[in-house]
Amino acid sequence: MTEEIEKFLGIGEYHVTVRPTRVRTILGSCISVTMHHPATGYGAICHASLPATPAGHGVDYRYTDQVIRAMAGWFTKHGISRDELVVKLFGGGEMYGRSREREGVFTVGRRNIIAARKALREEGLSLAASDLGGDHGRSLTFHTATGRVWVRKTPRRAQTRPDPRA
Repeated sequence: MTEEIEKFLGIGEYHVTVRPTRVRTILGSCISVTMHHPATGYGAICHASLPATPAGHGVDYRYTDQVIRAMAGWFTKHGISRDELVVKLFGGGEMYGRSREREGVFTVGRRNIIAARKALREEGLSLAASDLGGDHGRSLTFHTATGRVWVRKTPRRAQTRPDPRA
């Protein structure tokens, strides 16, 4: 059996692998999508911070739509069809509450969730599980070989609003 490697995933990064890897990341309003192919143990995970790519913008994996498309494409290049993937979606927290959210105007977390669901639909991917929204952050660990994801929620009381004067 191949030894599992460890990786920390930062904002705007994604990781696709054929090797068993334990990938950790920390989410607030950002989202992570995991994709796993049970028959091969291949896995992918992203940490996207922005919803949809602006027109004319180049390649930038901070954008939810681009990174989901890239991850799905990687599996296609390896001869794996989309209906064989186990897909999970996490994050999109409202880190500082909804007090400033006006009617019809969504926070970044909510917009990331909407964009991720739309991109997944457009790529023909179905969700097997999700843990979304709320007023807390998340610490995530994804085992690419098994597809298992562990989520630890960060209580709101541990979070502070940034000082606008700083």
